[in-house]
Amino acid sequence: MIFERRKYERFDFAKELVIAAENPLEKKEVQFYAKTLNISRGGMLIYTIAEFKPKTKCWVKFKSNSFQGIESKGVILRLVEENRPDDLKASEKMYAFEFTSVFSEYELEEILKKLSDTAKRS
Repeated sequence: MIFERRKYERFDFAKELVIAAENPLEKKEVQFYAKTLNISRGGMLIYTIAEFKPKTKCWVKFKSNSFQGIESKGVILRLVEENRPDDLKASEKMYAFEFTSVFSEYELEEILKKLSDTAKRS
């Protein structure tokens, strides 16, 4: 039996971003580069060399040359180990990231338009 976690339609979406979280040992914010594999109104699948524990609160910022960029807060839900793309390096880990606030269909559509011409339904 397959358990489906998806609540919202996902779009294939490959975009670089910065993800930041507080390092509990050093009590300071640390930032890492990451990339998305897909995005939905409720979250996204990302990969990075950073190591996160489930429930880690983070913020992400998408970079763009054409506008200011988009920031959003969220939480790491879990490490994703199944269906790992062949081109991921051994040092890269995939995570399910959930946005703190769900985007409306219109908001997600606008984000996809601003960040990419190539977002496809998955």
